Amino acid sequence: MLMSFDTLVFYMFAAITVLAALRVITARNPVYAALFLVLAFVVRLESGYYWKQSF
Repeated sequence: MLMSFDTLVFYMFAAITVLAALRVITARNPVYAALFLVLAFVVRLESGYYWKQSF
């Protein structure tokens, strides 16, 4: 059973967001935690733009 491209992109964005959120919690350096927080926000923002354009 093959996944559609939309499903694959969704899981990719979800995995990046979850890993970035975990790194925000576990980072020892506050600067790195802030950078991972920005990464989580950017991935979430980009996934929203992707889903708005796909419909």
